[in-house]
Amino acid sequence: MVLCARRHPEHPTVRLERGDEIHDLPIPIISEPSAAREVDWALLATKAHQTAGAAVWFRALMGWGTTLTVVQNGLNHLDRVAPYVLESAGVLPALAYVAAETVSPGRVRQTFDEGLVVPAGPLGEGLADLLDGSFLPVRRTADFVTESWRKLLLNLALNPVTAMTGRPVGMLRGAGVRPLIEALINEAANVGRAAGANLSPADVDGCLALIDSLPADYGTSMLSDRRAGREMETEAIVGEVVRAADKVGMPAPRSHTLLVLLRALERPAPVLAPAA
Repeated sequence: MVLCARRHPEHPTVRLERGDEIHDLPIPIISEPSAAREVDWALLATKAHQTAGAAVWFRALMGWGTTLTVVQNGLNHLDRVAPYVLESAGVLPALAYVAAETVSPGRVRQTFDEGLVVPAGPLGEGLADLLDGSFLPVRRTADFVTESWRKLLLNLALNPVTAMTGRPVGMLRGAGVRPLIEALINEAANVGRAAGANLSPADVDGCLALIDSLPADYGTSMLSDRRAGREMETEAIVGEVVRAADKVGMPAPRSHTLLVLLRALERPAPVLAPAA
């Protein structure tokens, strides 16, 4: 196993904190594609909008027998990587139910882990066998479209409004915000059903229950990205709902409004001339 990183860390090991457990993982870390070699399995774990930037690694790691597992949010995982991989390469989409954050260089804290969800089939079975006995369980599903929309609903429930407001998850439970979040998720669920996902009211209830279960100071990944001045997953989360709504001819005014505001938020602020 080798970890491919944007820059070489100061410490040669990764420390993983899982509750009261601490694991020092002596994983080789490389930061230059020239140091890579072809592998049987490669996992892409960047944000969706960082896929093109990782393409140089695909060429270094992937051969005719390599399977690329695309562990990202959003929909259409295969289309996202198609321009960068060999047509003969195996590509396996995956959804991650993992909450983790980098506490300091080489130190990662994991707050919950329900593993990966992948399509059933030979590639999914291969990944499950590869990760058997690890910290990362793999669940196979015969309906990956529905699973992708379920994850998208969850991302939509937690990420965009926390990023917009600059506040953690507890804000979503407020009397003024909760009805907005519920309406937003129901709107997206209607779009998902029109797009072929087998979603039910229980999926919306599950998103709301998760919001209620999280600590009030829990910060989402989009909130962290906004605070750090990084590009956010606006297009992979909210944009996906709006594009799907346009495709099926269904209005999605709440998602569309949120998308416009988030796009505006990510543009550089104009430089104003001093008052006369």
